[in-house]
Amino acid sequence: MANATARLSRSLGLITVGILIGAVSVYLLVTYTSGFVHKRSSPSNTAYSDHDLSDPNQNQAESYSQFAVNGSLIQTEDLDCRFDENTSSDKTTPRLLHNLDNSRSILANDLSRLSHWGSMQEFEESLLSFLISNDSNHHLLAKGRVYFQTDYVAALVELYSAQQSASDDERLEMFQHEISALIDYVRRQYFSENQMISINTFTQLMNLANEKQPNNIPVIVSLVRHHLLLGDYHLAENFIERIPSDLDNLSTIKLLNHRLEENIASNPSQQNGIPLIKSGDHYIVEAVFNNDVTVRLMLDTGASSTAVSRQTMSALMTMSDGFNNIEFSKWVSTAGGPVRARLFRGESLSVDDFEMDNPLILETAIAKNNHFDGVIGMDFLSKYEFRIDHKTDRLYLSH
Repeated sequence: MANATARLSRSLGLITVGILIGAVSVYLLVTYTSGFVHKRSSPSNTAYSDHDLSDPNQNQAESYSQFAVNGSLIQTEDLDCRFDENTSSDKTTPRLLHNLDNSRSILANDLSRLSHWGSMQEFEESLLSFLISNDSNHHLLAKGRVYFQTDYVAALVELYSAQQSASDDERLEMFQHEISALIDYVRRQYFSENQMISINTFTQLMNLANEKQPNNIPVIVSLVRHHLLLGDYHLAENFIERIPSDLDNLSTIKLLNHRLEENIASNPSQQNGIPLIKSGDHYIVEAVFNNDVTVRLMLDTGASSTAVSRQTMSALMTMSDGFNNIEFSKWVSTAGGPVRARLFRGESLSVDDFEMDNPLILETAIAKNNHFDGVIGMDFLSKYEFRIDHKTDRLYLSH
């Protein structure tokens, strides 16, 4: 009887141990399966490339820790804490932003990841939901300006801001690469047969680039070509003169000067030029008031108005009926300070075949021993593109 009882106790003990082992096994299996399914669950039904939606569990710690290393999204693998409290958890958006920020392209064809957002406003609002470094924020905004708005000027502004706040040399080099790529794209599109870029966009972007990088030869050459196309030979010459005359640039300068001469030679209005009279460091040109009275006026790019001496104004009033005294006395600024002057209006003022209607004329004090009757200022000259050839003492004007 005692033996039977002992055997029964051992059997019950073995059964109990078996039950406990089975329960633990079931618990571990359920826990493992649950964790596996959780890690494998997809955060979104949206279609993206395999690169963007690779297994979140694969190299997760390495990928997210790289955000901070590269100066991008700053946080650990706990992505939820990157959002504001009212923003839902989403692991796709941070991964897309990370990839965008580390992509070395600013061209729209390479920015398809931005289709995740519906508009520039939505994209900007999304950026505000994350802790993002200053250079990354400007970098991502630049890409958004290109993709959503096709605003290349605003994109270049953002890239220069990103470059200014770059966290390391590698980022600095990446931003410069994208700046050069954007400038090159706009330049090529502008000079293409279809001219896909407007004149306004081209000039704004190139002038900004020239301001930020004064010795950027491709930018200067592009501006020279632009002004040659428009017949702005004076401005084209000015940009050529800005190119540093070192050994590497001598061939470029020579070719641009040659092209400038060819353009001038092929333009009938530029072939002969208007003869100038040299007086010291100044040039004097013959001008005609009211298609009737010829005077000699000194070219003065620092003067806003055309002016003549009292003696000349008196003679003009005597010789032509086309002048009216519209204001008896007016304070005007001169190199010697403010002075009072009478203001007249004529019917026309012309230099060669270039004419301005209804010119305003100031009557000023000019010494009698001067070899000119007054000055012709920017009120006339600014109406045209003008260039002075100091070698031949000629003035070139063009519309």
